[in-house]
Amino acid sequence: SLFFFTSVLDSLEHPIAYRGGQEAAHSLEDRSVNHGNFLELVLLLAEYDPVLQEHVRISIETSKKLRDSNPGSKGRGSFVSFLSKSTVNKLIKIIGSNIQEKIIEEVKLAKIFSLQVDSTQDVGVLDQLAIVVRYVSPLTGMPSERLIKLTVSHDNTGEGLFKLIKREFASLGIDLRNCVACSFDGAANMSGCFKGLQTRLKEINPNLQFTHCAAHCLNLVLSDTCKDCNDCNKLFGLLETAAVFISQSYKRMEVWSSIAKASNSAHRKLRRLQKIGATRWWSKHVSLRSVIDEKFSVSENCNLVQFLSCMADIRDSSLFDSKTNFAAGSIITGWCKFETLLTAFLMSDVFVKTTPVSEALQSPKLDYLTTFKMVEALQDAIEKKRDEFDSLVSRVKQYALDINKELDALEIKDIKLETDFQDLRKTRHAHVQTSRDAYRVGTFYVVLDRVISGLRERFNPNEDLLKECAMLDPK
Repeated sequence: SLFFFTSVLDSLEHPIAYRGGQEAAHSLEDRSVNHGNFLELVLLLAEYDPVLQEHVRISIETSKKLRDSNPGSKGRGSFVSFLSKSTVNKLIKIIGSNIQEKIIEEVKLAKIFSLQVDSTQDVGVLDQLAIVVRYVSPLTGMPSERLIKLTVSHDNTGEGLFKLIKREFASLGIDLRNCVACSFDGAANMSGCFKGLQTRLKEINPNLQFTHCAAHCLNLVLSDTCKDCNDCNKLFGLLETAAVFISQSYKRMEVWSSIAKASNSAHRKLRRLQKIGATRWWSKHVSLRSVIDEKFSVSENCNLVQFLSCMADIRDSSLFDSKTNFAAGSIITGWCKFETLLTAFLMSDVFVKTTPVSEALQSPKLDYLTTFKMVEALQDAIEKKRDEFDSLVSRVKQYALDINKELDALEIKDIKLETDFQDLRKTRHAHVQTSRDAYRVGTFYVVLDRVISGLRERFNPNEDLLKECAMLDPK
């Protein structure tokens, strides 16, 4: 029945489980139990298809007779209803095999292709390796990107991955010598120039080109920058602590919601403190933006004033225990430090420059030449910021003064943001005499120089390749 086949396709198209608690055919008359998405869809379609409806009725009656004749049996025996999980699994495998054969046919017609490989652990703690091919479709003339194989990897060394890929492509009948390019992440087993996967593939085709995902490169630059700077680690640790602190308790969330709603305009989504995701590269920017306004304007409704007001309410409220009161006070203390605000402004300035480039690099309509010029412009913009330290300090001082005025207006007089550097910071640089110079040398220059060097290291090697690719653009 066409309706039956449509049910299987619908289960495949949407990422939902098709199994249920009661799947035996004799239980299908009882609509109060969960039969699973697939069988429920079959029962729904049977109401509009007489052939499918009759098949379901016969299957239910036959299953009941078999159950009554052999009460102790748990299996279906020789009864074939075409409604079991086995039938669905067989259809899924057949559909998958047909799709794979179609992809292989197109790859062979296209002659040349590029390879993308990545791996991750599944819920069963098995390392699943995804093998993706990219080629120009001989039917449409358009670039096609297809997942051709998903397999378990037991050896994640460059040599182990190479042997696995070589074996899989041999089983598919695709000649690896026609692979002209590959793209992996920055892990040494993938991109290593001595024993990495890309090096082993170049032994098959010496002309093979290796590229690292450009969007991934940019965000690795930012990740490495944050790791290399102690003040950045403190800032984002403070942001994560605050977001987790609020989200762990509905009572704390109610305090935050009441303050945020009071200043929330109509039809505007309620702002929430954002946690920092381990794999979401943009999450640091989003998290910082939820506390520090990018426009750095100060008013009663500005993000930092609302945030500090919320923490002050939790700190002083008798509805919370002493541990919670102390934690809220500690978060306030962290945000009142001048260096915290200074680092927040510094990273916000960096993110404002890098985020548009990151979004452009992820665009499906990527213009190679324009985007590479954006990366070059980003390098120039970050280099110019090295001369703006005094301006940054002045902006933060004025911002802190304005925040303190707003806190006074709200009668929160016991919270004061520091408006200048305090005690002498410890530094490895013997020539540094003041806290201001210590921050400039140990944080400001470290952040900007790490971004600049990271952009050069990760993007410059592909400069010629990107310019050549841009020449193929019809525009």
